[in-house]
Amino acid sequence: MKHSFLCKWISLHLKGMFFFLPHYYPVLMKIINYLLMPILGALAFCSCVQDGYSDLNAPIDMEVNCLGSINLPVGSTAPITIGELLGIDEFGIIDTDDEGNYVFNIDGPAASSLFSLEPVSIAAPERFNGSYVYECSGLPVIPGSDLTIEEEVPEFHVPISFEHDGIPSEITGIEGFEVNTRIDLSLSYNAVGVSALTMKKGWHIDIPSTYVITKIDNGDFSMESGSNSIIANKDIRIASGKPVTIKATVSEIRIADLPEGQGLVAPGKFIYSDSLAIGGSLSLSSKDIKASTLSDIEIMLAAQLSEIKVRSVTGTVDTSIEMDSLIHEVDEVPEILQSATLDVHGAGILIKPCNDLPCAVRASFSLGTMNSDGNLAKVQIDNLLIEPGDTTEIYLSENGNMVPKGARMINVPGFDKLFYSVPSKIMIGDLTATPVTESPVKFRLGSNHRVGLDYGVIVMPLLFGKDMQLDYEHDLPFDLGIIPEGINTLVLSSDVISSLPFDMSFSAKALDVQGNAVSSISSEVVGNIIGGNLNAPKTSPIEIMLKTKGADTEIIKAIRIHLHACYLVELVNLVY
Repeated sequence: MKHSFLCKWISLHLKGMFFFLPHYYPVLMKIINYLLMPILGALAFCSCVQDGYSDLNAPIDMEVNCLGSINLPVGSTAPITIGELLGIDEFGIIDTDDEGNYVFNIDGPAASSLFSLEPVSIAAPERFNGSYVYECSGLPVIPGSDLTIEEEVPEFHVPISFEHDGIPSEITGIEGFEVNTRIDLSLSYNAVGVSALTMKKGWHIDIPSTYVITKIDNGDFSMESGSNSIIANKDIRIASGKPVTIKATVSEIRIADLPEGQGLVAPGKFIYSDSLAIGGSLSLSSKDIKASTLSDIEIMLAAQLSEIKVRSVTGTVDTSIEMDSLIHEVDEVPEILQSATLDVHGAGILIKPCNDLPCAVRASFSLGTMNSDGNLAKVQIDNLLIEPGDTTEIYLSENGNMVPKGARMINVPGFDKLFYSVPSKIMIGDLTATPVTESPVKFRLGSNHRVGLDYGVIVMPLLFGKDMQLDYEHDLPFDLGIIPEGINTLVLSSDVISSLPFDMSFSAKALDVQGNAVSSISSEVVGNIIGGNLNAPKTSPIEIMLKTKGADTEIIKAIRIHLHACYLVELVNLVY
């Protein structure tokens, strides 16, 4: 056989059939690229050729693969994945996971809020004073004698208290403050004609256990182990007009079981009061007495809290943390899926919680999707408990068909309706997070705490319901060039390798230069594309015949291909 006309046209007279010309190869490659479906895994144009075509009535019983196999980039025998056919790379909306399952991947933004409690600074309260009077009752003093008077001073008390009406309104209960403050103590005496007296070793000042003392600044005193008692570790001489001072650093104020009328008495208002206890022995030498008669001696202690800078509060809160609504535009949706009804079942959304509060939060939010036609679907998720510091991913799904390893599954009725079609928008709204403080926890004041959700949408597996329906049309440029007279049928035959999980049918019709269907040319398609899967793709023979009925074939400028897939008999699963 001679192939002299191979580069122009190939004719077949048997049943009046004409097979595509060799110069149509570039057009054919465009057809392959535009089909966007698992069609043409291995494609061949088949024809018979003889020396000349003047004797069109001669029988021809031999077929020749005159153009050879025209392969997709993946090769003629490899299964064609949905990503390859739809032109979607690994960053697209549709991808395969590490196990070869088809998935929708839509990365969404974080929905979060910063929560903080306002700092608290309590001004230094007034100076508190307490004293004990030792009555001398006119005791005479013999000048020049070496007389020493020693007296045990009964324990007496000095009040100390503070209040503040600027506590953050969210705080509903307080058990303690972490603070930066101190208690300033001043120990002195008052007696006419006495130049000095001595506080004996063991003299003590007891500070309420409410105050956690971390250090004192006077080396003549020490803290008694296991208590808040400041003890004189030697005899301490106090001269007239020169009081002994002690500064005690306070790191925490612990408040529990306060009497009625104290504590958080009203929203934002706190009241606390207590007292210091002081006691011990004192001695007085006649050498320090400058009068003939000893007057009463008053022992005095003054106490004052410095400004209280509150670092944190241990307590309970009652607040609702509001978060802004989010609308995430879904990009790169293939045209073939934009108006498709997928009726996907088993879909899920993987959420990564964020909560650096010291307590759990209970979150509620709505999740919605909108497709390209503006149809809205919405579900509500309530009482989602997020522990402090918890980063365990949460999988929201109606049936949990494929819960990712390590994720916590939460059932959400009606979730599947969000993916009845491919969403063009994903919306998260009505977001609130309520701290759960059934027991007191420590809240640091003035520091931001992030509360929220980082989410990415993973629809997997692609499990279709009875409403699934997919239609897609595309016009393919078509130019047959010079065609011999008498040809009345144009034939395209193909072997289609499909790894998609549903059967597909398609139709074709010829279009003129204006894009209108050529009524004088009819089409017929023989065969359907049988659905397969990734591990077992199926091959289906397909033949498209355009019957010219003697019409001028030069008017054909394009072929409109219509692809159609729908629900078969039972749900089909794209996970293998």
